[in-house]
Amino acid sequence: MAVVARCNGTELDRQGGELWIVERPAPLHTAVFVLGLLAAILLVNAVVQVVFAIGGGSGHAIAAAILAMLGGVFAWLVVVVVRLGRRRAAAEPRPLLIVDFKSKQLLDAGRHVLAPLAAVRVERVFQAASSARALSLRWPQGSRIIARGSPFGETVDDCEAALRAQGIGDSSS
Repeated sequence: MAVVARCNGTELDRQGGELWIVERPAPLHTAVFVLGLLAAILLVNAVVQVVFAIGGGSGHAIAAAILAMLGGVFAWLVVVVVRLGRRRAAAEPRPLLIVDFKSKQLLDAGRHVLAPLAAVRVERVFQAASSARALSLRWPQGSRIIARGSPFGETVDDCEAALRAQGIGDSSS
């Protein structure tokens, strides 16, 4: 198996005469970013409160202790989420779709025919809660989002380019 492209948990794997679109649990970029940002803000504010406490005032010392404790909790959560993400990524992948080049057909995970490859299109689509685009495969009887971009992670560019390089989803034909 050779990985052709990756995007936020989606892999395009070449296996002999087939291209498997595999879903691995997505990385937790957004959670790590938000938790890390909260930890940094709280810890910087703890340092500021320590400076004020040196000038006098027990209220600042108490605030510094509370902020440092909360910042430490969020920093610990960053470590926990990163470890969880690594464990999830190591889990057995789940196939979404299979492109069979020999029969020139798109198959579902159960190897049922969905459409001939000539009828399959690759499209970028909007995601409701994100500024990043998703990548969809469309065929006459349906569609499936196969990769989701993230403003905190990867775009769908590599997956789209890899699919088009394999001759899938050429919208000009």
